[in-house]
Amino acid sequence: RGGKMAQPWTDSNPVTVLGTVQLKFVIRSDVRVAKPVLALEESTRAKIELDGKPVSGSPGAEWVDPCMRQMALPALEPGEHTLIVSLPYTRRTNLEWHYLLGDFGVKVNGREAFLTEPVRALAIGNWADQGLPFYAGNVTYHFKLAGQGQPTLLSIPQFQSPLLSVAVDGKKVGRIAFAPYELELGSPSTGEHSVDVTAFGNRANAFGIVHHTNQNPPWYGPAAWRVTGKDWTYDYNLRSMGILGAPVVKR
Repeated sequence: RGGKMAQPWTDSNPVTVLGTVQLKFVIRSDVRVAKPVLALEESTRAKIELDGKPVSGSPGAEWVDPCMRQMALPALEPGEHTLIVSLPYTRRTNLEWHYLLGDFGVKVNGREAFLTEPVRALAIGNWADQGLPFYAGNVTYHFKLAGQGQPTLLSIPQFQSPLLSVAVDGKKVGRIAFAPYELELGSPSTGEHSVDVTAFGNRANAFGIVHHTNQNPPWYGPAAWRVTGKDWTYDYNLRSMGILGAPVVKR
């Protein structure tokens, strides 16, 4: 597949099944995962086996995109598991990524990943190193502010997120996206206040070029996912995510 091909949905001619392709995934878990879910394309055509046993059921809710549907999997006990997805292969078949979803964390060691206990709290710093290496959603950080009844400026100069949204005592105050990465909080009254900062997630570590040695290529296209030589690494090369430096209050 490449940028110069006709898109598959423009091909309305009958297709012939050329064979069956099987995708094998090894899942290593340090914990029990009660309700894992597999998100995949072509869910109605796929046959799924976990540890040699067929997985039955109908595709469930969409995930990220209408073409990706969720399939419930049996519980995963600690240890190693083998997941096999079989697909009928035609000229219109695309072999896309498959995503394991659930209430768990992930630890990455080089080219290997292990399921771990769910992440319930984060420190300031890259959340990809704190059990959320492939997480693509939003994260809300909770802070306490000692109000002094005077104009207060919140500065968050270090973050990797498309946008930060700030709320004080549950009321939205504004957003931070551009330099100098500051936001007026008004004049909070004397006493303690809650400040919630939501870092909006993105798909870079979930759908991006996580095996490319250069995380900032001059362009993106199909070829960016099919690199070789010095541009390829079997290890995961992930981007930093979240609030990377402590917020600063200025008065």
